[in-house]
Amino acid sequence: MKIDKDAVRFTAGIEAYRKRLPDISKDGKRFKARCPLHADSHPSLSVDLKDGVYLWHCFPCNAGGDIFALVQKMDNCDFADAVKAVANDAGKLDPAKPISQHKPTPKRIFDRRKAERDLKKYQTALAVQIEAWKADPFIDDPDVPAVSFLRKRGVSFEVAKDLGFGYSQWNNALAMPSYGQDVKTGLRDELIGIKFRSVEDHPKYKWTCVEASESDILYGVGLRSITGNGPIEHLTTCFAFESQLDVALVRSLGFNAVALHNRIVPDPDESNRFELDLFSLSHNYIRCILVGDNDSAGRDAMAGFAEAIGEGRTPRTYGRPLPEGFKDIGDMHAADPVDAMQWLKDTLLEVIEEYRTPQFRIPPVAETGAANV
Repeated sequence: MKIDKDAVRFTAGIEAYRKRLPDISKDGKRFKARCPLHADSHPSLSVDLKDGVYLWHCFPCNAGGDIFALVQKMDNCDFADAVKAVANDAGKLDPAKPISQHKPTPKRIFDRRKAERDLKKYQTALAVQIEAWKADPFIDDPDVPAVSFLRKRGVSFEVAKDLGFGYSQWNNALAMPSYGQDVKTGLRDELIGIKFRSVEDHPKYKWTCVEASESDILYGVGLRSITGNGPIEHLTTCFAFESQLDVALVRSLGFNAVALHNRIVPDPDESNRFELDLFSLSHNYIRCILVGDNDSAGRDAMAGFAEAIGEGRTPRTYGRPLPEGFKDIGDMHAADPVDAMQWLKDTLLEVIEEYRTPQFRIPPVAETGAANV
C-alpha cells in the first residue's frame, strides 16, 4: 500500500505527538513537552499549529520540523520509515481507514519555484554587470545600473554575492532575497520572499511574498559572523537597522548587522518565524546595538525590537542614535564614508567597554574610608 506522506502529515494531528511525548500538555496556544533528544529537566520543546501542520522546535537543541523529523531523530531511522511509523501510529495503514486526500495549502502569494527561478535570473544579471564593470571600470553608469547603485551605497560585490542580491531589468531594481529556517530540515535555506528596490534616485520598494510577511523575519540573523580587526567581542556584537541595504553596507565595512524588514515588530508569541530568528540572534550575539532611522517611527521600531528581545535576556540591547542630520547609516556614509566608518567603530568599542564594566561595583575599604571609622 502506497502511503501519501503529505496526507499523513496533515491528518496525524497532535495525537501523533502524544504517542511520542507522553508528558505533552497545552500551554496557551501551543503545546509543551520535555525534549527526548537531550537531558531536559523542564519542558523546552514546543509544538505549534502552522498552516494546518503541527511543527515542533527545541531551543536548546536548535532543532525542529514536522512529526516525521521528530520520529527520525527519536528512532534513528530514515524518512520513509518515519512516515510508515507515523502512519501506523495513526492507523493509516489499515485499508479500512483510507487516508484523507485533503491537503491544506500554505498561504503564499507567489509560487516558490517560479520565485527561485526568477531569483537565479536576477543574480545572473547582476553577475554580468559586475564582470562588465571589472573589465571596464569607466563604463557608463546606465550600462551597469545595479553596479553603479551598489558602489554609491558602499556595498561590496562580495557582500552582494553573499547576500544573494540580483538585478531585475523589468523594473530596474535591485532584488534582495530573504531566507528563513526551513521548519522541516532546520536549515536556513527557505526562500521567504524577495524585496525589490529601484536603483533610481527616487526609491521604490516592493515585497514579493513567498512564505511569510516581511515583518515576520529578522534579516541577516543567519549570516556568518564577521570577526573584524578589533577586540574579540567584535565577533559577538551586531548592529540592528531597518533596511537590508544598511546590513549590506555595514557588513561591507566589516561589522555584523541585522535588520527589521519594516517598522512593524511582531509579537514573538504570534510569529513562529520571528521567535526562531530571535533565538538565533541570542545564539549568535551577546550585544545588539539598536540604530533606528532618525525619526520617531525609527525610534519606536527599535524600542519595539528591544521589548521583543526582552529585558535581561541575550543579546543585551544598547540604543545608539545616529548623529543629527542623517536619516540612516546609508545617508551618513554617502555624506562622508570615513566618518561613517569611524562612528561604527567608536560605537562598537563604546558598547563593548560598557558591557565589560560591572553595573555595580563595591569599592575597596580604602576608597570608602571605612577603615577610619
